[in-house]
Amino acid sequence: MPRDMTTTILLYGHIITETSEWLKWYDYAIQQIKSIGFVPNYIGVKGESFNSTKLTTIKRTEAKLKESFQRNEVINRISLYSLPDNFKTAAFDYDVYLSRDTDTGGNANVMITVSSSTFSQLNHQTLVDNLKSHIQFSSGQIFEMIGEDPLIYALKANPPTSFKTLRVIAELKK
Repeated sequence: MPRDMTTTILLYGHIITETSEWLKWYDYAIQQIKSIGFVPNYIGVKGESFNSTKLTTIKRTEAKLKESFQRNEVINRISLYSLPDNFKTAAFDYDVYLSRDTDTGGNANVMITVSSSTFSQLNHQTLVDNLKSHIQFSSGQIFEMIGEDPLIYALKANPPTSFKTLRVIAELKK
């Protein structure tokens, strides 16, 4: 979906980091991607046994991730993608992106990003409610962007005014 309008649901709060919660997130993200008609095929993991920020195929990484779960290793982030076969840059070419992240400088979050056309076909409240089951929710937003990375916005690395195409659709409160 390069340079298309994207819509993101972003929730901030506290993330419980127990292995069982990461396993629930992984299963949820896989099923969520499938439920909206896409194939989950890439994953990014940051944790005790995962030092690289490089994306790998789920097929290649799933066994190592499950071993990490069995050993109760520390996990900081699991991001799942549905990427087309011919993708060039994962940050912009995905069809679906779901992430649960404790390692963002005090901005722990869960998020889903899809094209705005896909988002318009989804039940937004159900998505918000499902995401809330993976974080102790404190606040959030639903927003749109074109050609900018929603993850950079989620990290609060730059002020909102630096995102030229940002349009906040809804503020989500506790």
